[in-house]
Amino acid sequence: MTKRLTSGRCRAASDGDELLSRPSIKLITVDADVIYQAERMLESCEHCNPEGAEIPFDNILDRITGSDPNLTDYLLSEPAKCPNCRREILEKTLVDLGRAIPPLPRQSHNQPSGSVCDRPE
Repeated sequence: MTKRLTSGRCRAASDGDELLSRPSIKLITVDADVIYQAERMLESCEHCNPEGAEIPFDNILDRITGSDPNLTDYLLSEPAKCPNCRREILEKTLVDLGRAIPPLPRQSHNQPSGSVCDRPE
């Protein structure tokens, strides 16, 4: 998947119609509680730290929800906020944790917080 910088946001080339046409995609709406958990892990974003922000925000969501990054995309119920500059952080915004990234949790049978929409093949 290629990425491009658009209006200060890193966007996946498969956004929009291409994303929804992918078979077996799991689309998760992320509620405020999960967004808050993710915000607490952040140090900065691509706006205030363009050199250090290298991790897409959805990578952090993958770690919190335990979802497979190859099969999951997210819709935020509200934008996250950078703790440093307070700018909005969306799904593909690059962020910096300022410390080690926690490992992906093992896949469980528990559903992540938010709504899940499995796309049929």
